[in-house]
Amino acid sequence: MTLHVSWPFRLGLATLTVIGGFVWLEAAWTAYQADTALSQARALHRQGQADRALRVLQAAQRRVSGNAELALAAGDLYLVRYLLEGDGIEEVINQYSRASQLNPLEPFYSASLGLALLLAGRFDRAEEALERALPGDPHNLEYLWWIGRAKEGQGDLKAAREFFRQALEVREDPRVRADFLRIGQILPTPRSGVGR
Repeated sequence: MTLHVSWPFRLGLATLTVIGGFVWLEAAWTAYQADTALSQARALHRQGQADRALRVLQAAQRRVSGNAELALAAGDLYLVRYLLEGDGIEEVINQYSRASQLNPLEPFYSASLGLALLLAGRFDRAEEALERALPGDPHNLEYLWWIGRAKEGQGDLKAAREFFRQALEVREDPRVRADFLRIGQILPTPRSGVGR
Protein backbone atom coordinates (compact mmCIF):
# COMPACT_ATOMS: atom_id res chain seq x y z
CA MET A 1 0.00 0.00 0.00
CA THR A 2 1.44 3.36 -1.04
CA LEU A 3 0.69 6.55 0.80
CA HIS A 4 -0.05 9.38 -1.58
CA VAL A 5 0.58 12.80 -0.09
CA SER A 6 -0.55 15.94 -1.84
CA TRP A 7 2.02 18.52 -2.98
CA PRO A 8 0.82 21.22 -0.53
CA PHE A 9 1.42 18.82 2.34
CA ARG A 10 4.91 17.95 1.03
CA LEU A 11 5.71 21.63 0.57
CA GLY A 12 4.56 22.39 4.13
CA LEU A 13 6.65 19.54 5.51
CA ALA A 14 9.72 20.73 3.60
CA THR A 15 9.20 24.28 4.86
CA LEU A 16 8.97 23.10 8.47
CA THR A 17 12.15 21.07 8.03
CA VAL A 18 14.04 24.10 6.69
CA ILE A 19 12.73 26.37 9.47
CA GLY A 20 13.66 23.75 12.08
CA GLY A 21 17.16 23.61 10.64
CA PHE A 22 17.54 27.38 10.89
CA VAL A 23 16.29 27.37 14.48
CA TRP A 24 18.79 24.65 15.35
CA LEU A 25 21.63 26.56 13.66
CA GLU A 26 20.71 29.74 15.55
CA ALA A 27 20.70 27.87 18.86
CA ALA A 28 24.06 26.26 18.09
CA TRP A 29 25.58 29.63 17.09
CA THR A 30 24.27 31.26 20.27
CA ALA A 31 25.74 28.49 22.43
CA TYR A 32 29.06 28.79 20.60
CA GLN A 33 29.16 32.56 21.19
CA ALA A 34 28.43 32.11 24.89
CA ASP A 35 31.08 29.39 25.30
CA THR A 36 33.66 31.48 23.46
CA ALA A 37 32.96 34.50 25.66
CA LEU A 38 33.19 32.39 28.82
CA SER A 39 36.53 30.93 27.71
CA GLN A 40 37.92 34.38 26.86
CA ALA A 41 36.72 35.88 30.14
CA ARG A 42 38.21 33.04 32.19
CA ALA A 43 41.56 33.37 30.41
CA LEU A 44 41.60 37.14 30.95
CA HIS A 45 40.70 36.73 34.62
CA ARG A 46 43.51 34.19 35.11
CA GLN A 47 45.87 36.78 33.60
CA GLY A 48 44.70 39.34 36.16
CA GLN A 49 42.63 41.33 33.67
CA ALA A 50 39.29 41.28 35.50
CA ASP A 51 38.03 44.51 33.91
CA ARG A 52 38.61 43.19 30.38
CA ALA A 53 36.99 39.89 31.37
CA LEU A 54 33.91 41.78 32.56
CA ARG A 55 33.75 43.75 29.30
CA VAL A 56 33.87 40.49 27.32
CA LEU A 57 31.01 39.07 29.39
CA GLN A 58 28.96 42.26 29.15
CA ALA A 59 29.33 42.33 25.36
CA ALA A 60 28.37 38.65 25.16
CA GLN A 61 25.30 39.28 27.33
CA ARG A 62 24.18 41.95 24.88
CA ARG A 63 24.55 39.50 21.98
CA VAL A 64 23.28 36.40 23.81
CA SER A 65 20.67 37.81 26.16
CA GLY A 66 19.22 34.64 27.64
CA ASN A 67 22.32 32.80 28.86
CA ALA A 68 22.39 32.14 32.61
CA GLU A 69 26.03 31.01 32.57
CA LEU A 70 27.17 34.39 31.26
CA ALA A 71 25.26 36.16 34.04
CA LEU A 72 26.71 33.80 36.65
CA ALA A 73 30.26 34.31 35.39
CA ALA A 74 29.82 38.10 35.43
CA GLY A 75 28.40 37.84 38.95
CA ASP A 76 31.43 35.82 40.02
CA LEU A 77 33.81 38.47 38.69
CA TYR A 78 31.84 41.25 40.38
CA LEU A 79 31.89 39.20 43.59
CA VAL A 80 35.69 38.96 43.48
CA ARG A 81 35.85 42.72 42.95
CA TYR A 82 33.46 43.26 45.89
CA LEU A 83 35.50 41.01 48.18
CA LEU A 84 38.76 42.74 47.23
CA GLU A 85 37.57 46.34 47.00
CA GLY A 86 34.43 46.40 49.15
CA ASP A 87 32.08 47.93 46.62
CA GLY A 88 29.78 46.76 43.84
CA ILE A 89 27.55 44.31 45.73
CA GLU A 90 24.52 45.60 43.78
CA GLU A 91 26.01 44.43 40.49
CA VAL A 92 26.75 41.03 42.05
CA ILE A 93 23.12 40.78 43.15
CA ASN A 94 21.86 41.92 39.73
CA GLN A 95 23.92 39.36 37.82
CA TYR A 96 23.09 36.46 40.14
CA SER A 97 19.43 37.46 40.11
CA ARG A 98 19.49 37.42 36.32
CA ALA A 99 21.11 33.96 36.26
CA SER A 100 18.55 32.68 38.77
CA GLN A 101 15.66 34.05 36.70
CA LEU A 102 17.04 32.64 33.45
CA ASN A 103 17.47 29.16 34.95
CA PRO A 104 15.30 28.80 38.05
CA LEU A 105 15.79 25.01 38.14
CA GLU A 106 19.53 25.27 38.82
CA PRO A 107 19.98 25.50 42.61
CA PHE A 108 23.49 26.95 42.40
CA TYR A 109 22.17 30.13 40.76
CA SER A 110 19.67 30.78 43.56
CA ALA A 111 22.29 29.90 46.16
CA SER A 112 24.76 32.35 44.60
CA LEU A 113 22.09 35.05 44.77
CA GLY A 114 21.39 34.08 48.39
CA LEU A 115 25.06 34.44 49.31
CA ALA A 116 25.28 37.88 47.67
CA LEU A 117 22.16 39.01 49.51
CA LEU A 118 23.60 37.62 52.76
CA LEU A 119 26.80 39.63 52.20
CA ALA A 120 24.66 42.72 51.58
CA GLY A 121 22.81 42.18 54.88
CA ARG A 122 19.45 41.54 53.19
CA PHE A 123 18.72 38.55 55.35
CA ASP A 124 15.05 38.02 54.47
CA ARG A 125 15.71 38.02 50.72
CA ALA A 126 18.81 35.87 51.23
CA GLU A 127 16.71 33.30 53.06
CA GLU A 128 14.14 33.27 50.23
CA ALA A 129 16.79 32.68 47.57
CA LEU A 130 18.51 29.97 49.61
CA GLU A 131 15.20 28.25 50.36
CA ARG A 132 14.64 28.07 46.57
CA ALA A 133 18.04 26.41 46.16
CA LEU A 134 17.69 23.90 49.00
CA PRO A 135 15.20 21.46 47.40
CA GLY A 136 17.57 21.00 44.45
CA ASP A 137 20.46 20.10 46.77
CA PRO A 138 19.01 19.39 50.25
CA HIS A 139 22.26 18.08 51.75
CA ASN A 140 24.42 21.02 50.74
CA LEU A 141 26.32 22.14 53.82
CA GLU A 142 26.82 25.70 52.55
CA TYR A 143 23.14 26.22 51.72
CA LEU A 144 22.10 25.03 55.19
CA TRP A 145 24.81 27.12 56.86
CA TRP A 146 23.92 30.24 54.86
CA ILE A 147 20.22 29.85 55.71
CA GLY A 148 21.27 29.65 59.36
CA ARG A 149 23.26 32.87 58.94
CA ALA A 150 20.22 34.54 57.32
CA LYS A 151 17.99 33.36 60.19
CA GLU A 152 20.51 34.73 62.67
CA GLY A 153 20.59 38.05 60.83
CA GLN A 154 16.80 38.23 61.19
CA GLY A 155 17.09 37.54 64.91
CA ASP A 156 15.67 34.00 64.83
CA LEU A 157 18.45 32.33 66.83
CA LYS A 158 16.60 29.04 67.44
CA ALA A 159 16.02 28.54 63.72
CA ALA A 160 19.64 29.56 63.02
CA ARG A 161 20.93 26.96 65.47
CA GLU A 162 18.69 24.31 63.87
CA PHE A 163 20.08 25.03 60.40
CA PHE A 164 23.64 24.95 61.76
CA ARG A 165 22.84 21.57 63.36
CA GLN A 166 21.48 20.25 60.05
CA ALA A 167 24.61 21.45 58.27
CA LEU A 168 26.80 19.65 60.83
CA GLU A 169 24.83 16.47 60.21
CA VAL A 170 25.92 16.67 56.58
CA ARG A 171 29.57 16.88 57.64
CA GLU A 172 31.71 18.49 60.28
CA ASP A 173 32.91 21.94 59.34
CA PRO A 174 34.81 24.31 61.67
CA ARG A 175 33.03 27.41 60.35
CA VAL A 176 29.60 25.93 61.00
CA ARG A 177 30.71 24.47 64.34
CA ALA A 178 31.91 27.92 65.46
CA ASP A 179 28.53 29.49 64.56
CA PHE A 180 26.67 26.62 66.24
CA LEU A 181 28.67 27.04 69.45
CA ARG A 182 28.40 30.84 69.39
CA ILE A 183 24.60 30.65 69.08
CA GLY A 184 24.61 28.01 71.81
CA GLN A 185 26.22 30.50 74.18
CA ILE A 186 23.37 32.93 73.55
CA LEU A 187 20.54 30.37 73.76
CA PRO A 188 19.97 27.82 76.51
CA THR A 189 21.71 24.62 75.43
CA PRO A 190 19.55 21.49 75.04
CA ARG A 191 20.50 18.45 77.11
CA SER A 192 21.25 16.28 74.06
CA GLY A 193 22.16 16.80 70.44
CA VAL A 194 25.00 17.80 68.23
CA GLY A 195 26.19 20.69 70.41
CA ARG A 196 27.16 18.59 73.44
